[in-house]
Amino acid sequence: MRQGLLHSVAPILAAPWQQRRSAGSLWGLFVVVAFVAIGPVAMFGWSLFEQFGTHGDAAGSQHLHLVRLGLAVSHAALAADLRHSAANITLCALAVLALGWWAVTVSNVFDQNRAVLARLVPEHPTRLRAALLVAWVGMVAFVTLLVGVRFDIALACAATSAATFALVAVAMRWPLVWMTGCLAPIVVNYVLAWPALGAVAERAQALWFAQGGSIFVTVAAASAVLLVSLVQAGGKRHAANDEARRNRVQRFQMRARGSQPVAVGVRGALDTALTRPYYAWWRFVSTRPVTPVFSRVMLALGPSVHWTAGLSAVFGGALAVAVAMLAAEAIGLVFPGVAAVAPDMLASVSIGLMFGLLSPVLQLQARLHQTRREQALLMLLPGVPRGAALNRRLAWQLTAQFLATWLGAVALMGLCLGVANVLHPGVLRSAILGIRDVMVVATLPLVVLQWRPWARVSAPTTLNAMGAYLLGGLVGLVAWIAPLIGWLSLATVATAAFAAALAWCAMRWVRLGRDPSAFPVGRLA
Repeated sequence: MRQGLLHSVAPILAAPWQQRRSAGSLWGLFVVVAFVAIGPVAMFGWSLFEQFGTHGDAAGSQHLHLVRLGLAVSHAALAADLRHSAANITLCALAVLALGWWAVTVSNVFDQNRAVLARLVPEHPTRLRAALLVAWVGMVAFVTLLVGVRFDIALACAATSAATFALVAVAMRWPLVWMTGCLAPIVVNYVLAWPALGAVAERAQALWFAQGGSIFVTVAAASAVLLVSLVQAGGKRHAANDEARRNRVQRFQMRARGSQPVAVGVRGALDTALTRPYYAWWRFVSTRPVTPVFSRVMLALGPSVHWTAGLSAVFGGALAVAVAMLAAEAIGLVFPGVAAVAPDMLASVSIGLMFGLLSPVLQLQARLHQTRREQALLMLLPGVPRGAALNRRLAWQLTAQFLATWLGAVALMGLCLGVANVLHPGVLRSAILGIRDVMVVATLPLVVLQWRPWARVSAPTTLNAMGAYLLGGLVGLVAWIAPLIGWLSLATVATAAFAAALAWCAMRWVRLGRDPSAFPVGRLA
C-alpha cells in the first residue's frame, strides 16, 4: 500500500471514538466498562476480606464452611482461588469489551461506506477495506494475548477469534444473521445426543494437533476475504442497501433511547397489533358522553404511555410464547429433538420476560418527550389538573400501570416455568428458580422511576434509557451475591430494597407538591 493509504487508515479507525467524544456520549462507554468491572472488583475485594479479615474464633479462622458448595477450605486458599478467578474473569471481560468495540468499529466503517463516496472519492472502498483488516488483525491479536496466552491455547484462540470477529461483522451487515442464535439450543441438543460425538471429537482433536497451523491459516484467509467483501464499491444496489441500513440504524437508535420510531418508515405489523387495544379504547372513550378529564389526558399522550401498552405487552408475550410452544411441538412430530428441547427453552425464555414486558413503563422518559407538543396543548384546556394535582395524579397513574404490568409479567413467568416443569420434570433446577427470585426482587423497586420531576428530566439518550435496566441489574446483582456469600438472605435484601423504594416514593410525594407542573415534560431541563 502507498503511504497515503496507510495514513488514511488511522482516521477511519479513530472515527468512532472521535464522534462519541464530540457528541459528549463517552459516559455510555464508561458506564459499560464500570459494570463489566463490578464482578472482578467484587471478587478481588472478597479475596482481600478472606485474606486479611476477621473470621471469629481460632477454629473458625482456620476453615470456612461453604454450605452451598459443600466444601471446607482455608481462608488463604479461598483468597488465592478468588484472586485467580478474578484475574481470569477480568481477561475474559476485556475480550468481551474488545468484541463490543469491534462491532462499533464495523458499524462506523459501514456508515462511511456511502455509495456516493465510493464513486467520487479515489480509493475510498480500498481505504475502508484496509482499515477493517487492520482493526481485525489488532482485535484478534489482542484477544489471543489476553485469553489464549493465559490458558495456553494461543493458536486455537486466534483461529476462533478470527472467525468470530468475521461473523460479527457479517451480522452487522445483515442483522437477520443474529436470528440463527435461536437455533443454537436445538443444535447443541442434537450434537450432545449424537452417538458418534466422542469419536468425532477425538478425530478433530488429532487433526488440530497435526495440522493446527494450516487450519488457522485457512480460517484466517477465509475471514479476511469475507471482511473485504463486506465493503461495497458503489452502484444502484449499494445505494439501496445503504439507504435501507440507515433507516434500520435510525429505528434502532430511537428504540435504544426508548422512543417509538414513528418518523422513520411505516409501522410494522407487530407495532400495529400491539397498539390496537389503545385505539379500541380511544373509540370507546370518544363515544361516551361523560369521561374523566384525566382519562382523556392519558389518551392524548399516545399509545406508548397509555395503560394499554403494558396490557398489550403481557398478552402479546403470552401469545408469542404459546405460538412458539405449539410450533415446537408441531415440528417435534418430524424432528423429535425440537420438542425435547422446547421445555428447556421455555424455562430459559421465562427469565428474560420481566425486563422485556416492563419496557413500555421503563421507557417513559423518551416516550413522554415525544408528545411534548400535545402536552402543551393539553395544559390550555379547561378542567385539566395543574401543579401538584397533576404531578401526584400522574405519579399514581404511572405507578398503577407499572404494578399491573409487573404483576402480569410475574404471572406469565410463573406460568412458563410451570408448563416447562410439567412437560419436562426436573428442568427447573435450583439455578433457574434462584434467577426467578432475583428477577422479581430486582424489578419491583423500579417503581421509583415513575415518581420523577418530569418538568426537569433531560432529553432522552441511550445512556439514560439504559438507566432503568442498569438500576435493576444492580439490585439483582446484590440480591444474587449477598445470599451466596452469606452476608444477607434474599428476603432481607428484598425487604431493604422495597423499604428504600417506599421511602423514596414518600419523599417524592411531598416534593411533588412543590415541583412545577409536569407538562410539558422536560421544559425546565
